[in-house]
Amino acid sequence: MSNFFRIRKNKIIFKLLGLFTVLIIAVALIMLLSVNLLTSRQFKRFILESDLIIAKDYAILLKQYYEQNENTWEEVDTFVHSLWQDSIERMDMVMSTNMSHQDMMDSVIVPLLENSQRLILINNTGQIISDSLEIKVGEIHPPKHWLKGVPIKLADKIVGTVLYGTMIEPVLNPLDQDFLKSVNWAIALSTLIIVLIAIILGYYFVSSIVSPLNYLSKAISKITDGELDVQVSINSGDEINNLANNFNNMSRKLTEAKKWRSQLTADIAHEIRTPITTIQGELEAILDGVYPMDISIIKNIFQDTVVLSSIVEDLQFLESFEDSSMLLNLKNEDICEILNNISNSFKKIAFGKKITLVKNYGENIPLIQLDERRIRQVLNNLLSNSLRYSPRGSKIILTAHIINSGITDKLIFSVKDSGVGIKKEHLSKIFDRFYRVDSSRSRSSGGSGLGLSISKSIIEAHGGKIEAESIVGAGTTISCIFELNPSV
Repeated sequence: MSNFFRIRKNKIIFKLLGLFTVLIIAVALIMLLSVNLLTSRQFKRFILESDLIIAKDYAILLKQYYEQNENTWEEVDTFVHSLWQDSIERMDMVMSTNMSHQDMMDSVIVPLLENSQRLILINNTGQIISDSLEIKVGEIHPPKHWLKGVPIKLADKIVGTVLYGTMIEPVLNPLDQDFLKSVNWAIALSTLIIVLIAIILGYYFVSSIVSPLNYLSKAISKITDGELDVQVSINSGDEINNLANNFNNMSRKLTEAKKWRSQLTADIAHEIRTPITTIQGELEAILDGVYPMDISIIKNIFQDTVVLSSIVEDLQFLESFEDSSMLLNLKNEDICEILNNISNSFKKIAFGKKITLVKNYGENIPLIQLDERRIRQVLNNLLSNSLRYSPRGSKIILTAHIINSGITDKLIFSVKDSGVGIKKEHLSKIFDRFYRVDSSRSRSSGGSGLGLSISKSIIEAHGGKIEAESIVGAGTTISCIFELNPSV
């Protein structure tokens, strides 16, 4: 049982719900205490003000009595009791005739709320000279209570003071206390209901956060166990939804990376199998005495080792660009001059295949920061591919021009051939490692499948991008695009 509670308390839903509950209860208690204090204070203030109104009414009558009794308080106690009895009778009459509360307050003397309320009259020395309940006649009333009374003035002289109800003793009568207690209980009950509703809503709110996280946690566990193709469906429209979308994207990329890694391993094995098999076969033939140990056999074995070395170098080259360890030697270069040099290098090969090399440059091509050796490597690869797949009698166009995209100028140089073209489903993959449109082609007829991948890495290392456009039967265009700084 203790382990159960230990597990439960470590779950985020219980932590959040516990924190939420503590905050709600704390706020509710503060609200309860503050409302209770404010209600009690305001109610006592209301009672005191009501008592003050009543006392003022009595003060008017007592002042009239004092004046009519030759400015003395003789036999005032009898008068006070008659007033008190009259008030009780008036209360009975009001209650029997169903008068409204406002009508009662508008009476000549505000009636008693309870028969237990008291009326006392003290003289100017603080001595009680009349008490409606005959409790403390003759005593000296406490000054702090005396000061709250309604003075009876005659010619700017205080001849007496009237105190009523809570002005005598600041204690509520039982009925008032019961009323105040009922109000406090109502407030407490309302607070409890609010707390319960808030906790229920809080549980729903916390669950709406934690449940998606549980789904994500289970999905992550599956990925940890090797099940990479895991997707979660969360439509909360908030940050957790963004987290789920990112998780799904990660899962897809991991799945793609696994497939790509498997394909890459298979491609590398396929690429090196042929030269290794050839080397192994020729060496076995020499060891068995089938082939003589002469220069021609050694030359063949050496050529196969060159092929293997080339594949390893290409792979190392790609990795060096991807981990940013390959540094570029950037200088202001004229791309048109580089294109001219490449064209001259391939002129003999193009002539032998009856292919025409055409140059088409725009005006005012600016210098651009390039590593000339790496860009020549890219153009060598692009032009080699174009010559390999272009038919005799066709032409290859080398272009360079500036376009304005509305924000910055772009420099684009490209190689366009008139070859067989590439189908749409292959076009987006031609820059992948070891990818060949025709999977049956060998390295000798179609290269290793790393040339375009290397070209893409070099262009992107320069901050540019490389794109391919092709129409089957009409040819392919490979373009390298660089953004230029906007002119000032």
